[in-house]
This record gives sequence, structure tokens and C-alpha cells, in this order.
Amino acid sequence: MFDNIKKTETKSAEGTLTYKDGNIIKVEEKSSSSTKPLLFDYDTKKNPLKNILGFNLLLMKLNTPIKIK
Repeated sequence: MFDNIKKTETKSAEGTLTYKDGNIIKVEEKSSSSTKPLLFDYDTKKNPLKNILGFNLLLMKLNTPIKIK
């Protein structure tokens, strides 16, 4: 925590970051009285535009040469 008036920094908590395949999957924050875990899930699909309904129709309107596999 940073105090703008006093220009000092105070430690309010500490924690652990857990990585998997370069992504943060868990943040565990420990304060004086409790531990708060946060879990993250990531989409594993290769192409984020693949399952957008009607996206191919937009491509025809825009005349863009993007191919979605």
C-alpha cells in the first residue's frame, strides 16, 4: 500500500503466484488474519474467432481475405 501524503510504502499482504504454461493459474494472498486464493481458468481453443456465429458473413461484407480454420 502506498501513502501519497507521506510518500511511504507499507506492506499489507504477501502471496504466491502459480504459473502453468506461462499463464498465472493461482494467486494466493496472505494477510495477517487470512489467506485468499484466486483461481484462473483460460480458454484452450486455438482460434478465438472460430465460434463467432455470423463472422463469415461479416468477412464477405468487409471483403477481407481472412481464413478461419
